Amino acid sequence: VAFQALGGSKTSFVLVPPLAQHVEMMWEQPVFWRPIQRLASAFHFVQYDKLGTGLSDPSNGAHTLDERLDELRAVLDAAGVERTWLGGFSEGSVIALAAAAEMPERIAGLVLISAYSGSSALSHAAAYGPVPTRQQFRGFFEQVVARWGTESTLTLSDFAPSLRSIPNMARWLPRYERAAASPAMIGALMASGLRLDATPSLAEITQPALVLHLAGDRVIPAAFGRMLADRLEHARHVELAGDDHFSWASPTIDQQLDL
Repeated sequence: VAFQALGGSKTSFVLVPPLAQHVEMMWEQPVFWRPIQRLASAFHFVQYDKLGTGLSDPSNGAHTLDERLDELRAVLDAAGVERTWLGGFSEGSVIALAAAAEMPERIAGLVLISAYSGSSALSHAAAYGPVPTRQQFRGFFEQVVARWGTESTLTLSDFAPSLRSIPNMARWLPRYERAAASPAMIGALMASGLRLDATPSLAEITQPALVLHLAGDRVIPAAFGRMLADRLEHARHVELAGDDHFSWASPTIDQQLDL
């Protein structure tokens, strides 16, 4: 598993990645690395590429929640992190929530960004605001796979529309996506990720949690964040303006980091 560790603080913050990323290529774009540098100025910051993505070893893309937790443990051990604040972004939030429940001795607290708790959250989140049907959800992600790494990628239209304001991003981003995961791999990861579920474990989580969502998130609607904040025992819920799912691309990034 490829990982990066930055910063000299005694307090650690480990970020569980979304579906796919590339920890080396992201340093080519300030919109990716500037939030990381701010976090590393205050924490011992660790991030990693999940197996099958970025610089990590190949995989078949089919991973259980237990396997993803083993992967996280391996990163914590290799980075020398005994206990940490754990960030979960998008799909990474499912893994972060499961980690808080399964290994509370190592997880001091959670920061859940553009988050949901897993496959069974869809029916629960509907009580907190508009959510897509399962068929709509699946159809959207089929389009994500079909357009991954191409000029018509949904990252620029739905995941992070704010990126469109950055010169040359429309050319750079498809290359980044292809480096993060092949189209076949992203399809396998998507299918595997849609089966992961930490929702049954929410009542077991007692660590403090910050649940951060942008109100107009087009990928994981804000209702999922509201549900999480309501179900977690010690949660602080913050909902900011914006429609980026990749919220670090949003103009509110400094406000988010100040939280």
